[in-house]
Amino acid sequence: MSSRGGSDAADLRRLVEECEAFTRCESCGTHVVNLDSHRCPSAGTRETNRETRRERAERDERDDDDRVGIFPRSNGNSYAYHELRDGEVCCGSGNYTKADRLEVVRRREAKARGRCPCGNCERLQQLRTDGGD
Repeated sequence: MSSRGGSDAADLRRLVEECEAFTRCESCGTHVVNLDSHRCPSAGTRETNRETRRERAERDERDDDDRVGIFPRSNGNSYAYHELRDGEVCCGSGNYTKADRLEVVRRREAKARGRCPCGNCERLQQLRTDGGD
């Protein structure tokens, strides 16, 4: 660390690079804790904040009475609701969350809690629609 009592970017970068708990993505150079859950940024990557999540939820025209899954927020930022198939999250994101349970609620309740559609669930639905599945 620097002698000023704080840290500067070079010191912090060195610590991250030397720490065995972090891995650096070979494709984009991002330092990540869990490489399995990392995705490189792309042109389609969305910046999310409360307003964009609200807009995405409002554009979701699927039945508000359908049941969706949400992971509790106690273990981090979980802003999405997930489509379910036989009571399980369709996109597999449950494999990468630290949450130990899935809460099943109606889509309208998930929206009221400030959640938006999971991007992976949306992509899977689009693939099923395009593929005729």
